[in-house]
Amino acid sequence: MEKVKEKTRLIVNLMLLVILLLLGVEAQNITIKNGQLNEGYDRETVTDITLGNPCNIPNFIVLFYNGTLNLKGDMNLNDAILTVYGNLNQHGYNITYNCERSELIIENTLGISSITEESFKLFPNPTSGLFYVSTRKKYGVKVYDMKGRYLTNLPDLREFPSGIYLVEININNTVNYKKIIKV
Repeated sequence: MEKVKEKTRLIVNLMLLVILLLLGVEAQNITIKNGQLNEGYDRETVTDITLGNPCNIPNFIVLFYNGTLNLKGDMNLNDAILTVYGNLNQHGYNITYNCERSELIIENTLGISSITEESFKLFPNPTSGLFYVSTRKKYGVKVYDMKGRYLTNLPDLREFPSGIYLVEININNTVNYKKIIKV
């Protein structure tokens, strides 16, 4: 009975450590915020993992994983965008998208270093309102309607009608334009 209690206590402590890591709380000198997931995920033995904030929280988490992500259990994405720069091996485990803004992006590259500084991805497209820019650099956004009228500097089309919009993305003073569809 005492061994069962000790094992249960160990499992609960490990689960709390994983939760703290995912919430960005410092544990064992590791803080996972928006950024690279490798350091925390590769270090821990986990069974099931949940990434991100509860649904409809104003802030979401953007993570990237460099290399082959080998799932060690089921993965739940809650208001999280996880980009894997490499491959994904699910090993029979499931990935569940619990919130509308959850996204898993697989970039089959040799590594992050092969991505140019101005490289970015605009998603989801089409969108129901909110959209995101995936890049490793600071950026600015301006949204225009198809007549060229400026609408907003936020990646949020929820207050605008369905249609096609033009998104201006400024990364390091280089301007890029992409069309986005709001459904």
